[in-house]
Amino acid sequence: MLQGLRTFFALAFAVAGSACLAQDEGLLVPYSYFGLPCMKNAEFAFGPVAMDDPTAQVHEVLGDPASLLSHQDMPELSFPIDTWRYDGLDVFVFDNKVVEMTATQPRWQTPSGLAVGMTRTALVDAFGMEPATPQSDVAPGPAYVIPFCNGFVADELGWEMRVFIDDAQIVEQISFLRGWP
Repeated sequence: MLQGLRTFFALAFAVAGSACLAQDEGLLVPYSYFGLPCMKNAEFAFGPVAMDDPTAQVHEVLGDPASLLSHQDMPELSFPIDTWRYDGLDVFVFDNKVVEMTATQPRWQTPSGLAVGMTRTALVDAFGMEPATPQSDVAPGPAYVIPFCNGFVADELGWEMRVFIDDAQIVEQISFLRGWP
């Protein structure tokens, strides 16, 4: 059943891809197949570090991490993912490339300037539309969960941006995640 759902979503992303590429207003584009917005792939970066960057490049631009959490220290993980911790930025590494990132400090901005500390109103203005209703079942929750939208290279299916808003309507965390098999 799980494989069937993956196939369904992969086909849905492929069919909807052309609709996502058609509009160029704001950061979000309508995702006509599901009626939900999706995020342009250029936004999946914090400063000089982007999803899928090789670890050598990350090390070259950011230097040594302040701390490193090795997958060997966490046997409960399904995948051997290491966490490189910088001041306000966690970079998750698998197979010598960036597979996930989480920003908790305003200095780590996306290319368009989305950052921790901005108001929900400023976030919606930058998006160009209201994202889907925040999901309350994600930690630290609630969060806007926005899928990756253009490109649709098989390796990239399943990327999403999660924007966590606190009770004062301020962005407290932005994460880029990838779907795992």
